[in-house]
Amino acid sequence: MLTNGTTALPCLHSPLKLYNILQIFNLLFFFHLKAYFFV
Repeated sequence: MLTNGTTALPCLHSPLKLYNILQIFNLLFFFHLKAYFFV
């Protein structure tokens, strides 16, 4: 049970981390465009 949990955790955790990183880059890009158009 313990080994099953530890092997299943990275498979679930990795895409979430990747999604968070992509969302952060998306927000940064959106605010950069917003600042570019309003300045």
